[in-house]
Amino acid sequence: MSDKNEFYNREVIKDGGIVLLAIFILTFLSSLPMLAILVYYIWPIPLVYFIVKHDINKALIIIVITALIYGLLWDMSLAIYAILGFGLIGFVLGAAVKENFSALRTLLLAITAVILSDTLLLWIAPGVLNINLSELSQEIIDGLAAQPELAEFSALIEQQLALVEVLYPSMMIITSIISGILIYYLALWFLRRTGLKKQVYKPLRNWQFPPWIILTGLVLSIIFRGNLIFANALFVIIFLLFLQGFAVGLYYIHKKQSAFLTVIYVMAAIFLSYIVILIGLVDLWFNFRKLK
Repeated sequence: MSDKNEFYNREVIKDGGIVLLAIFILTFLSSLPMLAILVYYIWPIPLVYFIVKHDINKALIIIVITALIYGLLWDMSLAIYAILGFGLIGFVLGAAVKENFSALRTLLLAITAVILSDTLLLWIAPGVLNINLSELSQEIIDGLAAQPELAEFSALIEQQLALVEVLYPSMMIITSIISGILIYYLALWFLRRTGLKKQVYKPLRNWQFPPWIILTGLVLSIIFRGNLIFANALFVIIFLLFLQGFAVGLYYIHKKQSAFLTVIYVMAAIFLSYIVILIGLVDLWFNFRKLK
């Protein structure tokens, strides 16, 4: 029994060291502009792997060690970003998989963790990261107004920034949903590739949302769109309709088994987003894919 425990402890230490090394390598790669976004999606995966293979409590030690090293070698803002970034997301997703939650519940927890992480980072940004979005927006407007050839665009940009400021909560939720989905599927793909087979939620091409919930929310949001909360809710619901419409096209493209057609479809869906949203709205009732 002692030999078994000793072997387990050595394996935990070895895997913990590998996870720490992977995290620091990813941190370095995140400083490269071309890789920053990609790194964000795969940053939590080493921690998820460690939790699923070993223990939830020992993963907390890895998070604390990483934050301490970041704080000592760089600055405290990076340490906080690490805890709220890969730490929070990786811990929640890894714990959900470890506890054998349903695939849908695990996906929703991953998305929730990303939303919470982004919200907390936004909340602490002014004090810790010395970032003030309002001041930054005003500096951009003032800079344009100071240049005669660009002054005419300052009013237009000011209107756009005002709209962004109103819809920023829904924009953040939408980007968090996208990030949560990508992180979930990448993490589960990695777990299966490493032999830790876990149940994965159905692919995006088979997604469909409850018609009554979506349509009720859509109607209420349109009626009360003058309210800040309903205006943001409308933006999120339109995005969900886009996802449903996108899934419809992806379902039929998948039957062709062509990666080239898939890439073309993704690009076309982005440019023809209004059509995709309309398809999603109609599919709520007509179920083009005949899904159960």
